[in-house]
Amino acid sequence: MKNLYIHIPFCKRKGDYCAFYSETVCSAAQRSDYIDCIGKRLETVDTHNFETIYIGGGTPTLLEFNELEKFLKILHKYVAVNNLKEFSVESNPETLTMDKIMLLQDYGVSRLSMGVQSFSEKHRLTLGRYTAQNAVENAVKLLQSKPFKHFNIDLIYGIPFQTLADFSADLKRVYEAGCDHFSAYNLTVEEQTALAGEGIEIDEEAACCMYEAAGNFKPYSRYEISNYALNENSQCLHNKNVWQGETLLGIGPSAASFDGIDRRIEIDDFEKFMHGEPPEDDIISAEERQN
Repeated sequence: MKNLYIHIPFCKRKGDYCAFYSETVCSAAQRSDYIDCIGKRLETVDTHNFETIYIGGGTPTLLEFNELEKFLKILHKYVAVNNLKEFSVESNPETLTMDKIMLLQDYGVSRLSMGVQSFSEKHRLTLGRYTAQNAVENAVKLLQSKPFKHFNIDLIYGIPFQTLADFSADLKRVYEAGCDHFSAYNLTVEEQTALAGEGIEIDEEAACCMYEAAGNFKPYSRYEISNYALNENSQCLHNKNVWQGETLLGIGPSAASFDGIDRRIEIDDFEKFMHGEPPEDDIISAEERQN
């Protein structure tokens, strides 16, 4: 396996737009047990050939400092982190502190991705993201003062009542923050999300204009439908590898693995995952896989 994905399935509160698996109620004991479970999984696999690690969620930086340190120590025990080409971690503004930033850097994290969604508090509220404006501003300042090698911000566009000028202001803030990469996702109302019950309608014409604005926003260039980078070196290697069909080991509830032929998808249930429920096999023909 060339690429490793570990899912940290804990959130303070699930965004109304979010369809990814996460848990909003978890105790310190559950988080500790989960970290131990990750270690036991890593103990059973060949970890010598990883080129990239991506820690996603959920919110990895929701872990308390001592929990995050324990998790990173376990990773270093089983994976030659110093030999990686890329080590990425997702974060949210309200859970990012200078202590955590320095800890991640000390343990070899080279790329931090922060989910902002919008620099406008009004638009974040529409999405069910109740991050205070000062938390967003403070997180950006922390990352500017102690920068990672690569820094990504996630944005969402096509939010109800969001104008092209609003989204253009978000793009400007991304550049001012010092990002060498940003992701911009067109809002979609997924069936199982809180947003689906609100009768939200997306203005497709406005969203198309925002998509074009992101593609024309210099000095960044689009290299995938929702991803933009200053140059090739700034592109997310983990995602490129996975998109192009390289092997992937996924650990955690809802995580997917790919061995070059078949996919396996872990159950999207915390307790069942912890009790060792086997993943679902996605076995199809090579022609179907290629399509």
